[in-house]
Order: sequence, then structure tokens, then C-alpha cells
Amino acid sequence: MVAYLLLVLLCLLFFVLMLLSNFDLMSPSSLMIIGYMIGTLSFLAMNAKWQIMYTWSSFFVELISVICFAVMAILCQTLFQKYSYNDISRGKKSSSSILVTQFSSLRFLSIIVIFVQLIVTFLIYSQLKQLSGASGISSIISTYRDNVVSSSDAAVRISSTLTMLQKITLSFSLMLIFYYFYFLFNDRQKGENILLVPTLFVFFQELLLGGRLQIFRIIILALFLYYLMYRFSTNWTITSMKKIVRIFIVVFLLSIPAFYLLKFLLGRGSQEGLWEYVFRYLGGSTGAFNIYINQGMSKSSIAGNETFMGVFDFIGRHSGFDGKVSLPWVVSPTGMIIGNVYGANRRFISDYGISGVVVLNSIMGIFYGTFYGYVLKKMHYVLVVPVLLTIYAYLLYTTFFHFIEGYFFFSVISINTLITIILIIFAFYFTGLIFSSRQKSMIK
Repeated sequence: MVAYLLLVLLCLLFFVLMLLSNFDLMSPSSLMIIGYMIGTLSFLAMNAKWQIMYTWSSFFVELISVICFAVMAILCQTLFQKYSYNDISRGKKSSSSILVTQFSSLRFLSIIVIFVQLIVTFLIYSQLKQLSGASGISSIISTYRDNVVSSSDAAVRISSTLTMLQKITLSFSLMLIFYYFYFLFNDRQKGENILLVPTLFVFFQELLLGGRLQIFRIIILALFLYYLMYRFSTNWTITSMKKIVRIFIVVFLLSIPAFYLLKFLLGRGSQEGLWEYVFRYLGGSTGAFNIYINQGMSKSSIAGNETFMGVFDFIGRHSGFDGKVSLPWVVSPTGMIIGNVYGANRRFISDYGISGVVVLNSIMGIFYGTFYGYVLKKMHYVLVVPVLLTIYAYLLYTTFFHFIEGYFFFSVISINTLITIILIIFAFYFTGLIFSSRQKSMIK
């Protein structure tokens, strides 16, 4: 009954938020609440088999975390959007200076990126095969992933040079996604699909490296770019919102069988059916967190070791210290394995106690609320702010997946993400410098 009450309260919070925000479906607060609704619903769908007693302690921790994030995000978004300084003419100048308006230039760039990605993909496969010693692609992927999860040792990973090449092609691929929607909405013409082909190579590379998170974070990026450009290019009404909701539902429903089928390529040993597998993945963190709370909330040996796992992992790869944290697999009272992810709040509590839940979720709310408020303020005057919009969209996934894992503090707060952000900025300005000058010469 307690889990049902949490689901009802989350639905009420979401409904109130929609009314207050003029149906802003992809605000950071909306995405986090939607994520927790999906996680709680999935937990309820599986709990007949798990038989986990959802307690009031878990209820209050999860509810407080959502409220802390939502309050700070909404407050910062409102304050920054309404009261921050804005130089309209400067915004227009900086935006137009890097925008590429010749579609043929971007088509040519896409071909170059695709060619480079073919080479990078081949090199990744070759190194993975060498590192794993396996022959079948599924065995290669699963062996590499197991080695990376269990150790910070750089010797078990692909080379730094290849990783950097992958990040460079990723940054250009994200930029081309932006331009695809830019031409679709601002020039009122259908974008060419070749701009999206580089993203398919990113997906394949990530599958080779044994993960699916990067795929779904790019899907969220694309949905957000589509949503925001659609919202600012139309007269946003309840009818417009319904159209967006239908698109989101279709994407979500298509993602479910894709997520399930990919497990066979990745060498996952689970034998469950489609819905049981998906519900376990989406609801397992809720069940695991509840078991963690009931067992006494153990503390980590080094403060921050779990929350800032990305930083400790980086240190471990460049020193003798192994900062890798592998959380134990959780078994339900009925003997079923439900996963080894517990939600973000488990890491916060383990490192800093209950106060960590309040403080860290509030910090997340401040970051995303301020960033989103700034993007919206600029969007009111300049329809597209390319770099900021793409970076924000790239980081947005942590709000939706917060119920599964604390990706913000161990993935966003990391050297890898910082490098990716720098490369995204480079991709936009480099492309603008090369092709904008060409556009000006053509005009002359």
C-alpha cells in the first residue's frame, strides 16, 4: 500500500507541475517525476514475484528527494528566466556567428564524419577482440564490459587515443542532430536523413563497448531538441502537448523491445521474457533500495566513493589507487535476483547519510533549474542557441534516470563528460568557422 501511495503522490505532483508550467513536459522536474513514476509502477508490476515489503522509510526518502530537486529546479528556473541579465543583440550576434545555413555544407560534413566513424568502429572492434581474447562478437562485448566494471586498470580498456577519437566523432554527431531539427523547424523543410547517420555509428560503437546508456541519453537529447524547437516554433496549446505525448509514447514503446533484444548481442545471461526483463530493469532499483534501507543502510569506507564514482575511477586509472565501486547484487525474499542498481539516493545515503539526500538532490535541482532557465531565456529572443542547447540536452538524461542510478555525480561530474562538452563546443565553432566563412565568400 505504501508504494501505491507513493505512485499516487507522484502523479499528483506531476499534474500540479503541468498546470504551473504550462504543460512543460521536458522540464528537469517533469522528467525526474516521470522517471520515478515509471520505476514505482514497474516495481509494483514485479512485486508479486519479489514479495518486497515497501516501507515508510523508503517512501519518505524517495519523496523528499523528488521534492528537494523539484523545488530548487523550479525556483532557480523561474528566477533565472525572469530576472537574469540578458543582452538580446549580443545573443543574436553570438548565435548567428556559428550557425551554418548551407545544407550542402552539412551534408558534406556528415559524409566526412561517417568515413572517420567507419575507421574508429573498426579500430574499436579490433582492440576489443585483442583485449578480450574472444572470437564471437557477443563474447567480446560481455568480456570487455565485465573487465571494465570490475577494475579501474587502464590495461583492460581501449586506448586513450581511440577513446578521444570516439568522443570527437560523438561531438560532431550530436551537433548534426541539432542541425537536423534546426532545418526541420526553422527553414520549414524536411531535414535530410544523412545528418542522422553518424548517430547510428555512435550507437553501434556503444554496443561494442557493452552499454546501452549512451544510446538512451542520445534518444533523450533528440526528443528534447525536437520538443523545445517544436514548442517555440508553434503556438503551444494542449493539442500541441498531445502530439508530443503521442510521439514520446511511440518512442518509449519501440525502445522496450529494442532494449530487450539488445541483451542477446551484449551477452547478458538473463532468461526472462520481454516484460519481466524490462520491469525488472526499471523497477529493480526501487526494490533494491528498499532492501538496502531495511538492512540498516551501510556506510561506504571512503566518503564520496560511491556518489563521485567517476572521479574515483579516473584517479584509479592514473594511479595505484583502485577506486572502483561494485555494488552487490540484490536477491528478493523469494530468491529472485533483481539487479545491482539501487537508485541515486542509495549512493547519497551511503556516503553522507540522509542529509546527503537533501543536499545533493538540491544541488542537482539548482544546476538543472539554472541551466534550463538560461536556455529558455535565450530561446525567447534567439530561436536557437546551438551550443548551450545541445550541451543541456546531452546532460538531461540524468534527471530521467535518477530513479535508477546517480548518473549526475559520477557521470556528469567527471573528466570524460568535461572533455565531451569541450569537444561539442569545438565542433560547433569549428564547423561555423569553416562553413560560415564559405557562406560569406559565396555571398560576396
